[in-house]
Amino acid sequence: MQTGLVTGQVRREHCVKQLARKQRSLAAVQDDLETPQSREQELSLQNRAEQLVRDIEGLEEELEGLGLSSTQPIVKAKALDQTLRKIDFSEARRIASELSRTFETQDGGTALLLLQRTTKQMGYNCLYEMISTIFEYELQEEVLLQGKKDGSCKVYKANLASVATGGTELECLKQLFSYEGQPTPHNDLMGLGQAFQKSLCGSLRSGDRVLILIQEWHYVEPQSFLRWFIEGFWKPLIDEIKCCVLPEYGRIKVVAVLASGSQVSPDSLSEVPLYSLDSFNPHHLIDVPLPDWTVEDIEKWFMDVQKLGRTDSRRRAQQLHADSDGTPHIICSMLKEQYSA
Repeated sequence: MQTGLVTGQVRREHCVKQLARKQRSLAAVQDDLETPQSREQELSLQNRAEQLVRDIEGLEEELEGLGLSSTQPIVKAKALDQTLRKIDFSEARRIASELSRTFETQDGGTALLLLQRTTKQMGYNCLYEMISTIFEYELQEEVLLQGKKDGSCKVYKANLASVATGGTELECLKQLFSYEGQPTPHNDLMGLGQAFQKSLCGSLRSGDRVLILIQEWHYVEPQSFLRWFIEGFWKPLIDEIKCCVLPEYGRIKVVAVLASGSQVSPDSLSEVPLYSLDSFNPHHLIDVPLPDWTVEDIEKWFMDVQKLGRTDSRRRAQQLHADSDGTPHIICSMLKEQYSA
């Protein structure tokens, strides 16, 4: 073989090793995020986790391009990750189903959701399932994670984890506006907010679905950000949709999600009451619980997805739950290790 020439097989082996290393590193970072950290340490870990996720996605795409067989461990692990979404978040699924029915009877609708502890509790798996149910549309994973348009569904995303103190609301709007593919027309909060509202509402047509995903919003001045988002951004936006869009176009669904990797301080939420679905109002913030998984949740997954018998499913579910205390991301890591071996 010519010196310096890397064959496809050598390249595949290199990528597989790199991918395994990145996955181990991500698991270690997620473990660290479960323990109490200073704000600076948590921010650093979150940034590290996001970079590792991007690296893993890139390596997976490269392996697919190199024709890695679907029977090989890495591809099996990726397929397993898709099925793990089916482990039940019962209350979150109920909220999603009820919102879907409400939107159906109202010819569309809007909702504002709060998700906390998304890292430990596999919150983005839950969010993927919820949004797919509410929108009645099989949203692609990369659309949710990266933010872009997928047919009649558009995802706007802002991540405030790396934003320095001050100007958080404006930075959020700048990130959201970047998905419009236009230069930022204003550098003040009110002007840019009105520009985003006008741009989004002007683009809406019948049957459109919009997700506005705000990640790690609590890092900088969470109380003022929360007040601004609900009173200065969300309410004016949905009022504009109701006034200027819905009279001409119908069956439009808009959902905003405030997501945080860790638990938000109760003080940060003290000025904004959290509502249950039973008192649904599109202006109100709905708290979506992300509990630990029960033995029954895991047992159902073994039977429904892995097609195991009752006895084997129960035994394995009890063992997994005992070894993990029901923590979702620990269960996922253990299952991936077992099924990728």
